Amino acid sequence: MLHVLQTILDWSEIWALFIPAAALLYIKQPVIFKPVVLYIWLALVINKLIDVIWKFKTILPASLNSNNSLYNLHSVFTFFLFSSFFIYLKQPFILRIKKIIPFIFLFFVIINFTFYENFFYY
Repeated sequence: MLHVLQTILDWSEIWALFIPAAALLYIKQPVIFKPVVLYIWLALVINKLIDVIWKFKTILPASLNSNNSLYNLHSVFTFFLFSSFFIYLKQPFILRIKKIIPFIFLFFVIINFTFYENFFYY
């Protein structure tokens, strides 16, 4: 029983996204939710790849053993897609700041992965 529970928890990055993905298949979303819908499908694909690499790490070649780049890519996609969602809401609340923040984030991501960390490995 514990093995089954552990397997379910191991793959939670994927199955947790099946709930909103299933809703997207049956319920048409307004255009304003386009970035969120895109996030759900991208997250499903990226998380599937992350878990497959993790589970088959011993069989894969050494150059494909790290899923760190996929985690980094997922984080960047998450930030930009949800930032665009909040920008497209057209709420007058701090609209200028909401438009500037993604550029600041991109600047720091470039600085971080150029000088301090490797995007692809730990």
